[in-house]
This record gives sequence, structure tokens and C-alpha cells, in this order.
Amino acid sequence: MKKLETLVGKYEVRKKAKKRQSEGDKVSDALLQGHLASLFEIAAPATSSSMIHLKQKDKDFLDDQRGQRKMVISTVDKESMAKESRKHERLAAERRRKEKELAETLERGEMIELVTGSSATAECADSSTSSSDTNSSARGSTAACASRPKRLKITKEVAAAADRVKLTSRGAHHVFSAIAADQGVLSPSTSSIRRHRKVLRKETAVKDYRNQVQEHDAVLILHWDGKLLPGSESQGHVDRLAIVVTSPSLEGEKLLAIPALPSGTGEAMASKVEETIRHWKFEDRVGGLCFDTTASNTGVHAGCCTLLEQKLGRPLLNLACRHHVMELILASAFKATFGDATSGPDVQLFKRFQKKWPILIKANATIINDPRLADHDEWKRTTLEALAKAAATTRDAYKELAELTAKAIKGEVPTTFRKPGAHHYARWMAKAIYTLKMTMFKNEFELTPRELRSLQEMSVFIILIYARAWFEAPLAVDAPFNDLTLFHDLHKYRDLNSKISEATVKTFKRHFWYLGTDLVGLALFSDKVTIEEKTKMVEKLAIDKDLDKKRWTTAPQDPSSVTLSDLVTKESLFSFTELKLDASFLPNLLCSAGRKTRRTTRARRPSNIWQ
Repeated sequence: MKKLETLVGKYEVRKKAKKRQSEGDKVSDALLQGHLASLFEIAAPATSSSMIHLKQKDKDFLDDQRGQRKMVISTVDKESMAKESRKHERLAAERRRKEKELAETLERGEMIELVTGSSATAECADSSTSSSDTNSSARGSTAACASRPKRLKITKEVAAAADRVKLTSRGAHHVFSAIAADQGVLSPSTSSIRRHRKVLRKETAVKDYRNQVQEHDAVLILHWDGKLLPGSESQGHVDRLAIVVTSPSLEGEKLLAIPALPSGTGEAMASKVEETIRHWKFEDRVGGLCFDTTASNTGVHAGCCTLLEQKLGRPLLNLACRHHVMELILASAFKATFGDATSGPDVQLFKRFQKKWPILIKANATIINDPRLADHDEWKRTTLEALAKAAATTRDAYKELAELTAKAIKGEVPTTFRKPGAHHYARWMAKAIYTLKMTMFKNEFELTPRELRSLQEMSVFIILIYARAWFEAPLAVDAPFNDLTLFHDLHKYRDLNSKISEATVKTFKRHFWYLGTDLVGLALFSDKVTIEEKTKMVEKLAIDKDLDKKRWTTAPQDPSSVTLSDLVTKESLFSFTELKLDASFLPNLLCSAGRKTRRTTRARRPSNIWQ
């Protein structure tokens, strides 16, 4: 095209100056005519140089077409036929070679079984068809089929063994390759190993889940919580809902699904939860719901709990996550002490401390010395008992809080300190740890008088009140007693700090889940409740009071005078019904009331799975 455009351009130039007949113009005209004459000539010098590699008969054919044109192109290409013939001869020789190798292998008795019978049969059928088309013998087709490459087979036992020793797919590929080389077979690729293990894990997990749940007639407690997890490159982070069930019949908690959420509304979460439990056929086994106390979960009309009860057609126990409630109480205490400085996603004071941590001299840490810690021996004793009981089951992040609190109560300084971790809004437990650490390093870390005073107030609250409430939170049967005790303690704390007391009591009043009539009956299984108080609770089971079923609302009388028996009505048997608990021990409890002993009952206590 460029050549044509160039010639057309030259032609247009000469067309405009066609009357000019100088010597230079005549030479240009002659050159242009020569270029036009050889424009489409395939035998032009530029083209003929590329014809050097053509065969002589092709050149003769080209010359003939320029003259009388006596030569014609035949429909049969003899050279192509010769090539095809040589190809068939090579294939026949290859087939004979394979037949010979197969015969030698059979003589040595080293035939190896194929990976799968079905695929081998299909391959044999294809080989027989192709062999019949080429008029080969039956023995030849069988030999060609049997000599296909063999691969190691990944069985369920092999996949389970690789998972048991925590062998990665890449590591398994190296092991399988060595075995395959020794056996003279092919090893599956890394991606094939990964796919096989994924399928086998799913089959085993589904079978295990169904067997464990269906072979026992135990009630399931359904848990869910939203998690922001990485998605694909185009999606970024995706909001997913982790759905878990727990029950005494299960060996620990069972993760059912982690579906993606289109939105964070209660309707979206309820739909995903219902879809999951119906897929597993657990809808008739669910007796309670465990959740964070956010509006999307606890809304009266559009909350996930309300919608799930409507979808399943029956009321369920609302077992609110008490750790989440404790986090809200700590948040209100921080806001009352520090003001709005802690309301953002990050606290600047904690960021400063985290930045200065590498240069702080750890040996210069001091004890948390406050005159208020010298009193209140009962609070300190119960806190140390709670820390000791939780030591075996507490995870690392909480162990640090337990260690700092115990050292502060004993008037000691820890010998080692962990590096400060995350401190964003979702980690209020980190705020408690930061507070205790900064108070211990008040001589090493620069603080304003207001910051130092606020840290001192929060440290006293954490040591005397909050740490015990946090570590006692998991067990549901103790929740009614612990919540009522915490409510009384927060009221008493107004003598030490009225701001913290008022703020925390106001927050806690919105989360009296375990003091509602439907859950307060769980206290009958608590070792912390005396036999006399349990007797009063049983006597109140026959009384119908106008109390809120799900959450207790404080009465006008002095809250410190309220006891668990004041919150019991006949609705308190609802938890027995939903959890399928045997209530036959209740008459025995009444009979033992005359003993006037402080012994607590341990009869038919539910499993710790209700944590």
C-alpha cells in the first residue's frame, strides 16, 4: 500500500506539471512509467530474487504462463501423496515398536493397573475404533490401549494422610513424583493434587457433619458474625457472614458456610442464615441464636433475629454475645473519661504510645499505685479467682490483659511486656491493655496532666470491675448471676467515679438479655447461686408476672435490692423447653430447701458448649 500511495503521489505531481518538458521532467516521467510497468509483475527484480528457492518446474510453469500456456495444474499433488505415504509408514513402525515393548513387559510380569477403569475402558474403545479404521489387528489395538501412560491414584486415605501431617499440595507433589519415578508411572500435577484434596475434604466434612448432628437429638445453637475478608482483585474486600453451630453432640463448633453478603441489613443476613441451615437440614434442630448486639441483629422489626424467628415459625432463645456487651460498657467508660478523643477509628494517644514503644526503657515500669486499690478486697479477690479459672481457656490477646490485671492487684510489675498491637475501634480489649501499660510507663511516656488523670481512672475501673466481668462472660448458665452482680457493682462504683458509673449503667440497661424472664432460669444450673436463692426461683416459676420476656427493664425500687428470684416467672421455663432440658430435678430442689445450707446444686448442669 505504501508503494501504491507513493506512486499515486508522484503521478499527481506530474499531472499538475504536465506542460513542463525539461530534461529533469522527462527523466522523472520515464522512471514513473517504468515503476508503473513493473508494479504488478511477480517476476520483477525485487520479486524474482525471492524466487531463488523455488523448484525448477515451478519456474518453468511461470515462464509457460507468460507465453503459450501449454502447462496445466493437476488435481493430484504427487509430492503431497508421497509425504502422506511416508507419514503412514512412520506410524506403522511406531505401532510395531509399541507392540514389541508391550510383549516384553507382559513377559516380565510388570503390568501396572491403570488409574481408573472407566477412563481406561473409554480410551480402549477409542483406540479400537481408530485401529479398525486403519485395518489394524485386534491385538494391536489392545496393546496400544494398555500401553497408555499410568498415573498414581490419589485415594481418600492418601489425601487424609497428607492433611494429617500438614503437607502442602506442592510438598505432596514432590513426594508423589519420587514414588512415581520409582514405580515407572506418572505423577499428578500440583493443581490436580489440590483439586483432588479439595473435593475429598468437602466430601469428608459433609459426611462427618451430618453424622455427628443427626445421630444425636441435641439442640443446636446458631452463631453468626460478619467478617470483612479479601475477595478477588476486582472486588477488593468482601463482607461475608460466618455461620457456625454448636451443640453437646458436636466435637467443638462446626463452621457451616461463609457466604458473601450483598448488604449488611438484617434481611440479607437472615436470608443467608436460613438458606444455610435449610441446606444442612438443621432448621428443626435450632433452639437458640448467638449474635452481636448490633441494630442489624436485634432490631424489633427488621433485625436478623426477628426475621429468623418469623422464617422458622417459632420463637428462639436470644443468647446475645456477652463479650460484645462488655466491649460496649468499656467504650462508654472510655468516652466518659477521655471525652470524644476515643470516638474515632483510632485513638491518637494510643498511636503515640505505639510509636514510642521501641525507645521506652522497659525496666523503668512502675506499679499502678492508687489509694483506691488498697481497699475493696472483695472485688480484688473475685477478680483474681476469675482470672485463675479463665487461664486455661483464654486466648493470647486476653492472657496479656489477665497478666497485667493480676500484677496490678498484687502490686507487682511484669518482668516482660508484649509489643502494643492493634488499637482500632473494633478492638476495645486492646484499649484496656493500652491503658494499663501506659499507666505503668507514665514516667517514661510523656503525658499531659489530663491524660494521666484519665488513664489512672480507667486503670482503677478495669482492675476492680471490668476485668472480672470480661473473663466471666463466656458461660451462659452464670450469665444471669454475673450480669446482676455487675449491675450492682456499677451502681456501687459511683462512690469512686460517678461519671463512669452513670455512663456504664446507662449502657448496660440496654443489654439485660440474660436478666429477661426467658433466660434467667439458666441460673438454676449455676454454681454461684445459693440453694436458698434457687429455691425462691423455683417457687416463682408458677407466678405469672408482667415482665419483659427478653430483657429486664429496671423497676423504680432500689436496683441493688433486686435478686434473681424477682425476675422469675412461669415464662422462665421457656429456656428448658427450647434447650430440651430435663426439669425433673425441680421438686428435689424444693425438698432440699429445709437443710438451710449454703451448698449450691450441681444437678444436671448443661454442657460448657453454651459458652
